[in-house]
Amino acid sequence: MPEQQNIEYKTSWHEEYLDWICGFANAQGDKIYIGKDKMKNLCIDANIPVPHFSCKGNDFWTIFQKILYNKEDLSKLGLNERQMKAVLYVRKNGKITNKEYQELNDTIDRTALRDIEELMNKNIFKREGDGKKTYYRI
Repeated sequence: MPEQQNIEYKTSWHEEYLDWICGFANAQGDKIYIGKDKMKNLCIDANIPVPHFSCKGNDFWTIFQKILYNKEDLSKLGLNERQMKAVLYVRKNGKITNKEYQELNDTIDRTALRDIEELMNKNIFKREGDGKKTYYRI
């Protein structure tokens, strides 16, 4: 690491940080590294949506999503009570399995699969893992 350079992790964002980053990039004319993986992991740990990262030309974009998953917003999406309960569970716990869905809602496998499939079709849940290790995240 070059002299007088340090690494600093921020747990919250303030608008002046962007000024600092731009000022550094302009003044130093060098590379600036922003920890994509660190940001992703912090979002997962906090049970908030992971930002989308993209590069277009010389621009690097980090796109944060608003957390829409409260009971009022979920009911507007046409979700049933079981699905709303599961989404709120995932928001709090980070993920859910089919078995956890069944236990949470006192329902059978077929109903859980149908509900989860609908949540995936509405782009609320994303499937991760395979077979018995399958779980769902927001």
